[in-house]
Parts: sequence; C-alpha cells; structure tokens
Amino acid sequence: MKHQSAAAMMVMMLNCAVSWAADGTSPLRVTHENRIVAIYIGDVQPDGKTELVFELVGMSFASSGKSCSCIMVNGQIGWIKEYNVADSYVRAHVALGDAAELTVYCGTLEHPEKIDPHDHAALWKGFVASSRKPFVARPADLPKWFVVNPIRQKRLEGKHVPVPREDTLRIALADYTRDLRLTKEDVPFVAGEAVQGNFQAVRALAVSPHTPESVEALCTVLAAEGMSEGCITYAAMGLRNFISSLSQQEKDRASELCGQQLLARKAKTDTGCIQLLLDLGGAELIRRTMGPELAGAPWEIEVLTKVRGGPAAARLWEIVQAHAAMQTEADAAFVERAGRALVERGDERGIDALAMLLPRGKAPNQQRSNAFNFLIRHLRNDFAYTSANYDPSLEEAVPKFLQWWKANHESYRFPRGGLQ
Repeated sequence: MKHQSAAAMMVMMLNCAVSWAADGTSPLRVTHENRIVAIYIGDVQPDGKTELVFELVGMSFASSGKSCSCIMVNGQIGWIKEYNVADSYVRAHVALGDAAELTVYCGTLEHPEKIDPHDHAALWKGFVASSRKPFVARPADLPKWFVVNPIRQKRLEGKHVPVPREDTLRIALADYTRDLRLTKEDVPFVAGEAVQGNFQAVRALAVSPHTPESVEALCTVLAAEGMSEGCITYAAMGLRNFISSLSQQEKDRASELCGQQLLARKAKTDTGCIQLLLDLGGAELIRRTMGPELAGAPWEIEVLTKVRGGPAAARLWEIVQAHAAMQTEADAAFVERAGRALVERGDERGIDALAMLLPRGKAPNQQRSNAFNFLIRHLRNDFAYTSANYDPSLEEAVPKFLQWWKANHESYRFPRGGLQ
C-alpha cells in the first residue's frame, strides 16, 4: 500500500468531484454541526502552522463518498492531530499567517452524488452558505493550550459533561461498518486483515472504549507492513487514549512495536508512535536509536525533555541559542519549548531562555504571558502578575522579574531533583 501523509488521511482521500448548481450556489449542505465551545491556541509548529485545540459539544466525525467531516478555519482545513473523546476536544494544526480574526466551522457536509474533500474552497462555501453560525475570535484573545489542559481541568472539577461515548461511536461508525460488512456490535472488536486494510475501522478503534480486543487490533496495525501513515497515526493515538488502562504486558507490546517502527524509519517515524513511546517511558530508547539523527527531528525537544544527563540539557541550550535572534514566530516557539524543557529539568539556563521572550515586542503578547506564568510557577514568585491570559499588568511585572534575575542570576539554583 502506498504511504500517504497523515494530514491527507485525516480528511478522507476520495478521488471525486463536486458539481455546482447553475446559479453558482453550493450543492453541499451541512448535515451535522459539532458546536464549538472554546478554542485554545498552542505553539507555532516547525512548519509554520499553529496548534489549535477545539472544545466541542459532540464528536461526530464520519466521512463517506457523499459526506466529509472537518474543521475549517478561514477557508482552510484544520489538519487533525488528536481526537480526545473523554474530554470532547480535537487538536489540529492550521496555517494562521497574520490573520487578525478567525472564522471557524466544525461539522459534516454532504453532497447528493460525490464530495471532494480536497476542494477546500467548495467545502468552505458549503459552510458559509448554510444557516450555521461560525465561531469567531481573534487569535490574540484565545486562551493558551497546555499551560494546563483547561478542558480536562473542567472535567476533573465536575464542570464538563462530555457527549456519551456510545452515541459518539454510533454516529462515527455508521458509514464504515457497512464497508467492513460488520454489524455495529462487531465494532470496536475488529482485528486482523479487516482492520489493516481499512483506515476508518482503525479510526473507530482509536476512539472506542478500551478492551483487550481493541488493544490487540491496534497493535496488529502497528505490527503490519505497508500500513498508511493515517492508520499508524490512529493506531498509536488509540493506544495513547487507552494508556491508563493498559496492562504491563500490553504496554510492553506497544513499546516493542513502536521501537520497531523507530528502528525502521528513524526520523520519518510517525509522530504518534513517538508520543506513545514517550508516554511509555521510551525517551532513552528513542535517543539511542536515533543517535545523531535526533538533531532536528520534529519531536527532538520532547525527547530531550525526558532524557537524563548533561548532553540532553546541552543540546536544549544549543537549540535556544540557534533561535535566539527570534526573527520569526517559529524561532520564538523553539526558544519557548526548549526553555520550558530546561526549566522542567531544573536547569537555570531555561530561565535565561524564557527571559528572552518577555520584553515587549519579542513575541506575541499571549505567548509572553504564557512563558511568564510558566516561570513564576516554578520560581514561586508571581511578581504581582496573576492573569492566566495576557493582561497589561505584564508590562510592569516583566521589568521587576528581569531586575530580580539580573541580581540573582549567579546565585539562584532550582531545588535539585529534576533530570540533571
């Protein structure tokens, strides 16, 4: 089977065309809407796209020859990286550019004959022509993702009620259980060749409840040769979703299979496999297997964050220095990610790195606020700044912090106990 990009698989590669009505209106209609509760903004990725997290009411994502489920932002498809059914959110990468405002739709479009998920202009026109109201926000006003996971925090505090899992699966599996000639009762307990050959079945398993059968099926996908990147991505994602329920034997099997993927593909290893391996404590295995090829890999910083020893910290500092000029938002993102990793290791150079982002104009205001909040939590001194999102009081707090750091730079040490 020819390998395809994970992003392409996320929007269902169907080779068909959309016809237009004679009056130029869209023949597409919105059959289902996943209502957006909130959008959180994450880091700028190495490819220039920005990570966005969409908190949703409903997790209906199902595509067929006549329908396509997607998230669209300012006319672009959001390339989905994670579905989290438990917390009811989707994480995606989008090229925002210099957009001052975001217009966002999330739902399912249907065409009476065939739909082309590649035709983003047609999909966008279908949403705009519908009666559904978009979610509109300015990037500068969006709350930051992964200072904490705010959606999960709401769930833990009892303020978030996700859509019932059974209903989510019933909607998501409706189209492609027929493709496998299975009844709904058979899913998510599919294994073997049927799963290997069907991306949608793998995706169903990834969002299904944990069972020994579903774990075995996803491991079968990771072990098979010639699987598409989309199938591998979802297999790894599903096992990550199950991780708190996996037995030690299941964890060992998943680690072994991800290790085999890493050995065979090195820097081309699917990001989902890397994240699963990191969750299973495999950072050192990744470092040893990759060797010099780890440098520059898209997940290098995440690996170095969890590897013990001085060389990892030294490499993180090299990354900071390589991007210290911060001529682009991507540079600022590298400095922030590497700086946070150093701080989490208990390395004071992380304070130097994050301090580079703090002066006005060095990075977007929300990013400056996020970096400062991260620092003050570890320093246990808020410098009179108490806002989770950017607030003008940051402009008073930053000079206080920089003055303190200048006076204490040589003497301050984190409490020992991190990854030194």
